[in-house]
Amino acid sequence: MEVEVEVEVPILVDSGPEVDMSTSSADERRLILELEFVQCLANPKYLQFLAQHQYFNDPAFLNYLKYLLYWKQPEYAQLVIYPYCLEILEYLQHESFRKAVALESTVQLIHQKEYFHWQHWRNHERRVIFQQQKEAALEDGKTEVRLNLSIIELKAYLKQHGGFFKLTSHNRKSRMHRKIVFGVPAYFWPDPITQYQQIPSGSIVVINPENGILAGQSTNEISANACLYTNLVSELNARGLLVFGYVPTAYFNHIGAESTVWCQTWERIEAQVAGYFATFGVEAIAGIFFDEVAPKEWDVTVFSGEFASLREVVRRNGTIKTTIAFNVGVANPAIVDGLRSGDILLVVENKYVAYKQQAHEILATTEAAHAKGAKTWYLIHGVASVSEMEKTVEEAQITFGVDYIYVTDLTVPANVWGELPKYWAQETRL
Repeated sequence: MEVEVEVEVPILVDSGPEVDMSTSSADERRLILELEFVQCLANPKYLQFLAQHQYFNDPAFLNYLKYLLYWKQPEYAQLVIYPYCLEILEYLQHESFRKAVALESTVQLIHQKEYFHWQHWRNHERRVIFQQQKEAALEDGKTEVRLNLSIIELKAYLKQHGGFFKLTSHNRKSRMHRKIVFGVPAYFWPDPITQYQQIPSGSIVVINPENGILAGQSTNEISANACLYTNLVSELNARGLLVFGYVPTAYFNHIGAESTVWCQTWERIEAQVAGYFATFGVEAIAGIFFDEVAPKEWDVTVFSGEFASLREVVRRNGTIKTTIAFNVGVANPAIVDGLRSGDILLVVENKYVAYKQQAHEILATTEAAHAKGAKTWYLIHGVASVSEMEKTVEEAQITFGVDYIYVTDLTVPANVWGELPKYWAQETRL
């Protein structure tokens, strides 16, 4: 049997008895390894790992999954100890399932179906039910039912949860009654103060005197603009808003003799953070908003170290109550490993069209962040109409469960955070 693709896949450590392959032929060794991998697919947590680490985005890996369908042939299937892995292999040929399995809700569904199968597999009545479902599925030309979860049921499930995956009615109802909290990147001047006065209490407001609080690329000179924010910060605190200071980080580029727009040294990042607390007071600055927290050369393994280093900068200069917001702006569940409870992850900062296209990844990342005890924040621009804005905010709050949101009609090349949206009054009434 010839195979055209070579892919390197992670294998579960404890997937079966150890086999001495030193005396086996190349074909035998390949067969054993492929059998081991196919049976790993029976583990829904392993499927989630593959999805969250972008294996399903690799065309070579998808070709490999298609090639492995030979295990469904009777002469090979008899070697399989966990037969439902073959049904999972069939589901993985569908893009909708590959996206859905990144979500914890889908993992739980698969686990429950597998448990249900083994709980009742000797029960005659259940076998009759399974047989009826099997016959109905085969009449429609669908795959055989082994887990009481046919392709028909899977498609119905994905239709119900698809696009913007729906949650249980209990969770949806609880989120419908939750007050919307805004996170506003207020990159506009404090004089006049009118726009700031329109931001409701309880919101996060990010102030940004001069691409941070330092002058130019200085490490020791506070911007002359900072004095314009003194009264504003006091008023925002008095009204119950949370003031965050903006700090650029140059996309993980900290190596250089001095800071530039494209390189922010650790010395300057620390000076920025310290500058906010020194200028406005430790208690007046509720948090630090780290921007540009995504590497130019994408690598999910580097986020934990960057998060830890930035967190340490804040701890040295702020208080234990200071909140940290990381503006990654890229939806990928694998980046959440470095988050801590109480952190805020900006999952998306993008235009409306891209936000809609990345719905599955955004939801998966939001769920993963919440599982770590972190909160999430969406910044969406280019939402033209009031009706689109209302739908976007509702979906983000109820379906995705986002903690902070800001939606605007402004879009690039304009400064999308340079003023409040034209429908701000309607947005704050939601």
